[in-house]
Amino acid sequence: MASVFKRLLRDESGAVVVEYAIVCSLIFACLIVAVPYFANAYQDFTTKVGQTISAAMP
Repeated sequence: MASVFKRLLRDESGAVVVEYAIVCSLIFACLIVAVPYFANAYQDFTTKVGQTISAAMP
């Protein structure tokens, strides 16, 4: 039983998959935080453009 446990500790074949999963989860978390900010900034920008165009028209 001890030899099986030692072999499992030395086996690193699944480590790459775990690393990729961690990287993907960090990217996803950053997107969750960033998307609402950019959506609000985009909405503010389009509102200001619309108001400027409306004010410029006779």
